Amino acid sequence: MQVLAVGVGVLLGVSVPDVAEARTACTYAGAPMNVLTISVSSDVEAVITRSGMEITAGESRRPLARCTGGIPTVLNTDTINLRLSGLPFVDVRLDGGPLAPGATAESTGTSEIEIQISGEGVSTSVVGTARDDEFRWGAGASGAGLNVNPGAAGDVDVTVTGGPDDVAPLLVADGARATTRSPGSRP
Repeated sequence: MQVLAVGVGVLLGVSVPDVAEARTACTYAGAPMNVLTISVSSDVEAVITRSGMEITAGESRRPLARCTGGIPTVLNTDTINLRLSGLPFVDVRLDGGPLAPGATAESTGTSEIEIQISGEGVSTSVVGTARDDEFRWGAGASGAGLNVNPGAAGDVDVTVTGGPDDVAPLLVADGARATTRSPGSRP
């Protein structure tokens, strides 16, 4: 059936996208690094989330990206390096569960997986849950960014750096459908 669709697309001069043309890719490097690198290129809408214990990445309305190097989980990953190019939109969704505890226990507070976003993109959103969420903006031990569990360690969980032209994507904290509170804000 796919051959017929491609044949018709060629006859009509229409490009038919193939799964091989996915613009979201992931690579997992296990111990001792425990790093998941997700690259998102072009103007796509990508989603990173937790499914059971597994950390998944993919594009809207497309199959999930298959990670090379192994299966990243919330138990074998310490850092997610999110590399952007070509102005994508990315949602880091917490509705499947927190990106925690990570492979290595942190010395203070609650352990979680840190997310480092770099490159040029339109925006990256950290999307909360149907429950009440609390996000904290500001500086932490490792720099400015977003803390998604501010009652815990007080460290920064999500950081953003710009691309070659030092243009960083917008970082958004989205409480989904529940009440989201930033300290200092009114409920």
